[in-house]
Amino acid sequence: MRNLWGLVFVIVVANAAQARGRDREKLLGFGDDGLSLMYTEPGDFGALGDFGSEGVKTVGVLLDARTGRVAREFLIKKQGEATPEDKAWIKSAGTRADFDAWTAANHPSCTSEKVSPDGKSTVEVTTRSRGITVAWKKGKWTFESPVDKQDEKKGTFDLTLTRDGKSTVVSTWSASSPMAEAGAGFSGEFSVCWPAHGRRLGWVVRRSPGMMRDEGEFQVLIAPVDGTRIQLVADKSLLADAAATVGEALDKAGFTPTSSKASNEKTARPASVVYAAAGFEEAAKKLALAVPGGATVAKLDWKVPFDLIVGIGATAVPAKK
Repeated sequence: MRNLWGLVFVIVVANAAQARGRDREKLLGFGDDGLSLMYTEPGDFGALGDFGSEGVKTVGVLLDARTGRVAREFLIKKQGEATPEDKAWIKSAGTRADFDAWTAANHPSCTSEKVSPDGKSTVEVTTRSRGITVAWKKGKWTFESPVDKQDEKKGTFDLTLTRDGKSTVVSTWSASSPMAEAGAGFSGEFSVCWPAHGRRLGWVVRRSPGMMRDEGEFQVLIAPVDGTRIQLVADKSLLADAAATVGEALDKAGFTPTSSKASNEKTARPASVVYAAAGFEEAAKKLALAVPGGATVAKLDWKVPFDLIVGIGATAVPAKK
């Protein structure tokens, strides 16, 4: 047992040494248009050693709030010698000057309270999972579960928005503690980011590190203030262009998509289809009219945390010349 705890101690110390110099994730907030959200986070840089990378970097991440996808990344600072992979990424990333220019032009900001800036909406985080507690304190929700050396701890959490007396789950997040079998706890925190104006809010998740090499988790999700959860889905060959094109068109038409992902189809579908959960059929018909190239409507008959799913077809994406 002494040898085992000695090994754990060595690994934890090594990880702590690696962690020194890594900036903590920081949410800057939504830009003036309410359609872009900026945050910074640490990352690995340089060759990998026995206990991770030799260096670290700080990256600015710009999310498209209509799709939940990364629109651009910026290299803010770095420490260590770049590998060929690092050099290729640097060529595609923006510079610190680009990052500073974007923040100066767009004034990103956040309000991290339960109540929206206009006072019309409130949010609450709850869990459906046994043995996990959630508590609000000092502008954030914390969650934790007792240490259990036998069972892996899993948790599912809902962000519920109440407006005009109606409460709706607008986003869901699930995770587990990968080191639960070794006696690690499952804990972390949630906070929200209200824009000065706009139809979306950010939901920020931080899962605390477990034991040994578990670095925890940081994720920024987008939720709709109007309560209708819309996801865009397309073949991976079309996804980047399709999500951007359809996301912009739907937003201009008054809809609020907040998420996108690649489909499991082997080839891109020829035409778009809007899948509607029960009770959202009429909304689906109106949304279908706003999809570039048009769309048909079908029943959403599989379990997902969305009310409307837009299966984007090739007709929605202009052919590249």
